[in-house]
Amino acid sequence: MTLLQAFKAACEFGYTNDDLYNKILTDRNLTSGTTYTKSYKGNVDMCLIDLYGYLKTHPEIQDGGKTIKFDPIALDMAIQTVANRLDLSTSDAMSVGLGPSISGEARW
Repeated sequence: MTLLQAFKAACEFGYTNDDLYNKILTDRNLTSGTTYTKSYKGNVDMCLIDLYGYLKTHPEIQDGGKTIKFDPIALDMAIQTVANRLDLSTSDAMSVGLGPSISGEARW
């Protein structure tokens, strides 16, 4: 399994935009094709926090002809769950990162 596959498998919201997944991995200096090992678990968790933070600021996304809506409260809970796994507060989890913070603008 690759880092990209592990990241996608860990996302509990079923979001499948590979461009966004790859961007988040790249922002954290990770390569999507790298073989996933347990040592990458914390990195993948931080990528999840980045993804959930992005989805929280974009609760309604157009994907082709369909609209996907995300519940910001469920995303907050997911961020907190991942932050707890990393022994971080939610605010620390949202501020820690190797890449730039999420600005609210589309990345593509």
